[in-house]
Amino acid sequence: MDVEAGKELVGTIQQVRGDVLIPHHSYLTILAGKSGHAHWVAIEELLGVFGGGETEAGTELIGEMRQAISEKRYGAIILDAYRLPEDVERDIEEYYVLQGPVFDSATVFWPVTGKQTRPELIYVPKSDDR
Repeated sequence: MDVEAGKELVGTIQQVRGDVLIPHHSYLTILAGKSGHAHWVAIEELLGVFGGGETEAGTELIGEMRQAISEKRYGAIILDAYRLPEDVERDIEEYYVLQGPVFDSATVFWPVTGKQTRPELIYVPKSDDR
C-alpha cells in the first residue's frame, strides 16, 4: 500500500503545472521530474536552529523562499505536520489555499524508521480574483 501511495503522490506532483515546494520531503520533486530544492533541515542549519548561529545564506534563502511564495511561483506547496517559521506560514496562508489532504488513508506512506512524518496537505496558489 505504501508503494502505491508513493507512486500516486509522485504522479500528483508530476501533474502540477510548475515547480512544487515540499520543504520536508524535497526528494519527491526530483522523483517527479521537477526542480529540486533544499530540504528544510538543511535550511534550519543555515538559520542556526541547531546552535550554530544564523548565517547570511540562511537569511537570503528564507527571503528568496518568501518572495517565491508571494509571487506564486510554486504550482503547489505540500506540507507535513512540522511547522515552518511563522512568517513563511503566513505567506503561504496569504497567497495559497488549502486544496486538501495528500492521502485518503491515515495509514500509508509513513517511514519505517526515523521521524514519523509524511506529506499531509496540498496548497495551491490563490486565484488573482480572491
